[in-house]
Amino acid sequence: HMVMIFRGKGQVLLGDEIHDVETGDFIEIPGKTIHQFRANKGDYIGFLCLVNQDRDKVKLLSPEEMEMLRANPKIKEFLESC
Repeated sequence: HMVMIFRGKGQVLLGDEIHDVETGDFIEIPGKTIHQFRANKGDYIGFLCLVNQDRDKVKLLSPEEMEMLRANPKIKEFLESC
């Protein structure tokens, strides 16, 4: 699906990478890809998710999957600050 940032600034965790996002950005989220948005401290972020009818089902990560993500110090910091 696609996400459009319509206000604010922040970051998105997309798979195993963290990217800065801001107003006007479009982000493509491949199917079944882990993703999470966060606003910069003291800021806000507004976004719209554009999905088609065949969208992914929500899936919570297993403890093992979370530990694999947290093995990366940058991702660990990102997750703990959300």
